[in-house]
Formats: sequence, C-alpha cells, structure tokens
Amino acid sequence: MGSDGCLVDQICLVLMVAFFLQLWKSTSRGKCVWMKKRIAAMLGLVFTLSACSAETQPLETESPAQVDQSVESPAPDSNPEPEYATAYEEGCAMLDAGTLTHKYLELYRPLVEDICKDFEMRYDLVDVVLSPEVNREDAEFYVDANVFGLSYWDRYAPNGIDHRRILLLMEEEQDWWSEQLGELLKTEPTWFGPSAEGGHCTAAVADAFCTKLYVANEGDTKVDFDVFTTMLGSRIQWTTFRKVVPIHEATHAFHTAIELSNWEWWVMEGQATYFELAASVLVPELGAGNWRDDQMQQAFGQDKIQFTAKIAEEVEEHIKACDRPDVCNGLRYIGASMAHELLVNTYGMDAYFAWNKDMAERLPPMNYRNFDNQKAEIGNRLFPEIFEDNFGISLETWEKEQLYPYLIENYRL
Repeated sequence: MGSDGCLVDQICLVLMVAFFLQLWKSTSRGKCVWMKKRIAAMLGLVFTLSACSAETQPLETESPAQVDQSVESPAPDSNPEPEYATAYEEGCAMLDAGTLTHKYLELYRPLVEDICKDFEMRYDLVDVVLSPEVNREDAEFYVDANVFGLSYWDRYAPNGIDHRRILLLMEEEQDWWSEQLGELLKTEPTWFGPSAEGGHCTAAVADAFCTKLYVANEGDTKVDFDVFTTMLGSRIQWTTFRKVVPIHEATHAFHTAIELSNWEWWVMEGQATYFELAASVLVPELGAGNWRDDQMQQAFGQDKIQFTAKIAEEVEEHIKACDRPDVCNGLRYIGASMAHELLVNTYGMDAYFAWNKDMAERLPPMNYRNFDNQKAEIGNRLFPEIFEDNFGISLETWEKEQLYPYLIENYRL
C-alpha cells in the first residue's frame, strides 16, 4: 500500500481511538468497571490491528533503516486521570487514611474494617444482561452495589457465593424479560407486582424499583446459577433504601449459599440489616442522611405494636407479641441488627465469624422452601449449643442479660 493508504489508515486509527476514549469518559460518572474493561479490550484490539498492519504493509518510499527514529513520543499527560475506583473502594481508602468520618463509625468499625481488609470488587461473581432500553448509568450503579455485597460474603461462604446473573430492564419491557427468563427458569415467571411471586412491587411503573430473585439451590432455575431480575423504572428516584437493597440482599445470598434458616428471630434479617448499615457508614454516597437514624424513625412508624419495654421480661413479652407477619417489621430488621452489632462489639469479629462457620457446618441445611419438621427439631436443638460453644454463654442468658438490656437502651428514638 502507498503513502496515501497509510495516511488513511492513520486517520481511521485516530478516529477510532478518539471514539473509544470518549466512550471511556462517558462511563466514569456511573463507575462501571465491567464496561470499562470491555472498552479497554476494544482499544487493545485496535492497537493490535494497527501494529499488524504496520508489519505487513511497510512504507514503499522508505526502507526500515531510513525511517527517522529520533521523533519523540508525545509527552505524558501532566494531569493524568486517577486510577478508576468505585465508591466502595474510595470508602476503604478513606478508612485507611483516617479521613472517613461518620456519627456511627465506631459502632460499626469492626465490620467496616473487616470489609476493607484485602478488599476487592469481584466482578467475576456476576454476569450482567441489560435490556435495550434500561438506563446504563442506573444499571452501573446497581451492579456495583451487588458486586460489593457479594464480594464480601464470598469470603465467608465455605464453597463461595453462588454465581448470579443480573437482568436489568425498564417498565415497558415485559416481553424482553419473559424471553430472557423462559430459558432459565423451571416455572412461568410472574411479572412484577404486589404479590410475593411478583417481588412485592407496588406496580411496574416509571418510578418503580422492583426486584425478584430466582435461586438455583432452591429449585427455581434450570441452570446452576441464581437469576436476579430488577426493574429500574424510567423515572426512578434513588432513595437510600433502594441503594442498599442489593447490599442487604447480598447477605441473603450468603444465607442461601450455606442454607441457613432463621433459627432465632434476629438471625437472618438482622445480619443483612447490620451489613447494610455498616455499608452506609463506609460509603456516604449511599445516602445523604444518616441511615441508622432514618431506619429508627421508619421502625417506629412501621411497628403496629410499639416498643415500650423497660425491663428484660417486658422485652421478651414484646417479642412474643410481635411473632406474626408484618406486625413489627422495624424490630425484625433494625432491632434484630442490634443483636449482631452487640455480638461483634462484645466478642469480636473472629468469634462472630467462627460462629457463622460453625452454623454452616453443623446446622441442617434448610430454607423456607424445603422446610422439614425433623430438620427443624434438630436445628432448634443445635442452634443454642453452637451459640454457647462459640461465645461461652448460653443463648438464653445472653438474650436476657445482654440483648434485651441493649434493646431497651438502643431501640428507641
């Protein structure tokens, strides 16, 4: 090829690089690592192809020996863009630097420090399928929140967290959603709505946020991975609640992986809420307000039976009265999270996760879909034993002498 052809090649290369760089910059606001990796791969391909072209099509007017080698390479950018980091990585950097501040940092410090220990965003734990219409920036934010939570809990699941496919769509894409799920699920999926099958979503409308998880080891899928479908409405408002949902649900992915049942009222939802609250301390971007205080305000608005206990016996009576669906959701979530913060702050993270590991190994595997009376009897007997083995105090004594006074002091406005 002559010099004119080479010039055309060079112009095409410059235009392609400029296009990909502009696309790279457009992803920065959404903090999308998985998209940037693909752009980087495409850029690498462009340069590889250009190098191959230069080798196979040398200039006809000059031999390689005649080419001027003295031309200097362009000077590096004096203000290079800092290496990309998610809000979660930035939070850990602030923690390491001693610049992270929060009203409740000391309360959640053990868990926050454990999160940031050898922290890595494990994008290999998910694959993401985006509908044609879903907003890419909303999708990127949501995927990062999922990956953050799953990355942490993958450390503590003995066999790792189950792989997850995330399907993201908008409110008018039911046909696309049905087509995607038809190849993955054993049963016909129910479109988003107020039922449990529909994901407890008010309606599939423009300002809605709807999630529905199909779990492989509970028999939902034809495939060996979980499928997490989420509808991000075209006019979605990112409240703090919506931002922390995937972080909360990642804890339940840990419960699913170890097939843990809710052996005490404070175990599963309490642990998931404890983790989301710690994340809100680590990452200010998750909410403008104080999520723990906001949760307490909501709790006292949600609970149909108000918590007014002054002594341990009254706490026990209150918990029994609340042992019905949707009666005391505030107590069931943020109240239950106080059991976990108390265990961690009293006995330490090592003892806390030794207890989690012991539960995974010794309790019968069970979830709400494969409930078994015989397994339930075994689990109800073993749970107090495992608790005492790990914390050196009986479950009954700990609840009455430590947890109930802690709730009296802290579960209030």
